[in-house]
Amino acid sequence: MTNFRMKRLNSELKKTISEILTYDVRDKRLANVVIEEVQVTPNLQHAKVFFTILEDKYKGSVKAGFKSASPYIRLKLAHQLDLRQTPQLHFIYDTTERDAAQLEELIESERDRNEDNK
Repeated sequence: MTNFRMKRLNSELKKTISEILTYDVRDKRLANVVIEEVQVTPNLQHAKVFFTILEDKYKGSVKAGFKSASPYIRLKLAHQLDLRQTPQLHFIYDTTERDAAQLEELIESERDRNEDNK
């Protein structure tokens, strides 16, 4: 599958999973989840679904919510998208934004410390 087609498929999966979570899934644990990115393997067997939540303290319950809702989400994907095979969904908590904010704070504090030493 070409790179363009993979990007388009990833984008379509992200959009559709987000819509399913918003309109179809009634699990309260998944109410404040944001899908950040989807990466499908080249053979279309598996898809990593990266998500974030508003508060880190709910991470465990969100993972449990995804574990129970995953078959339903996959079934809805199969009905909504015209794919030969619907990939297995693997939901992964995305810490990129939090890590970037922490790194930015470290850089800023080091910059302030260097300016104070001048």
